[in-house]
Amino acid sequence: MYWSYSSSKTFRRCQRRWYFQTIIPNSKPNAKDRIRREAFFLAQLQSVEAWRGSIVDWVIDKQIIRPLNQVGRFSEQRVWSYAEEIFNAQIQFAREKHYRDEGMTKTKGDDRYAALFLLEHGYLDVPETDLERAWQDIETALSNLLADDEIMFWLHEADQLLPQRNLFLHDDDFAVKAVPDVILFYEDAPPLIFDWKVHTTGQRDYWLQLACYALALTRSEPHKDFIVDPQKYSPAEVKLAEVQLLLPQTRWYELSEDDVDAVENYFYSSATDMLLALGDEGNEILRPLEFLPTQYPDEDCPTCPFQKMCGADTLWTK
Repeated sequence: MYWSYSSSKTFRRCQRRWYFQTIIPNSKPNAKDRIRREAFFLAQLQSVEAWRGSIVDWVIDKQIIRPLNQVGRFSEQRVWSYAEEIFNAQIQFAREKHYRDEGMTKTKGDDRYAALFLLEHGYLDVPETDLERAWQDIETALSNLLADDEIMFWLHEADQLLPQRNLFLHDDDFAVKAVPDVILFYEDAPPLIFDWKVHTTGQRDYWLQLACYALALTRSEPHKDFIVDPQKYSPAEVKLAEVQLLLPQTRWYELSEDDVDAVENYFYSSATDMLLALGDEGNEILRPLEFLPTQYPDEDCPTCPFQKMCGADTLWTK
């Protein structure tokens, strides 16, 4: 079983959704079991707000971080043209439901891939006002990043920039999985992790998520292409920044050794709760009705991608 910060949040909120989203789906969308295959598709669905955040992540990754890492510079013109290009391509992909095409995967779809909750659950199209607002938010987020001298300084000064790198911290019964938005390595300073957020209010902070990243980075096996061995640093030495791109605001975090112990205890206790909920049979049988649903159905259920599967007793009788 893989544990992540996001899966722990889902588990705390709704154990049944966690089971649908992380346990039932097969890793391949052409799974022979039709229920696991359907759960895989539903797990890809995003709200318009989450989708526009994903586009911002794609643009930063492909047109800012990677060019900086490869040649030390990037083109602002290409940032904007690429953003518009994938915005249009992804909305068309989602409208035509290509994510359900035979053999389609997220890897195959690449930067065209998108699956929207509205289009899967009864809407003929995404309202034009929602699309206009999404594009305005994308423009604002990218403009704020490009105008942020402090963030740009750290990006340009890095000796290596690694976007969306999977980090795994293995235990006997589970593995912690962390995927920071970007890791910056410096030859003469501790690593820095940036986490991009595209939220309208930014009322919540993501200290715990970033702390999990710091532990995973410094305690997991280094990738072969890392120019620095992060294991020579403690989690408390890693610089951490949550960048709220719409506000704009950057929240810097520091960890004490007590913080590190608390975070480690958190993901071990959370993972233990998940393993206990799964029991000895794990994922061998389909049994979502054994998992507790949310205590806030009015808030959570209307936007849950698995609402058609949840409580459908006839699916789970075998």
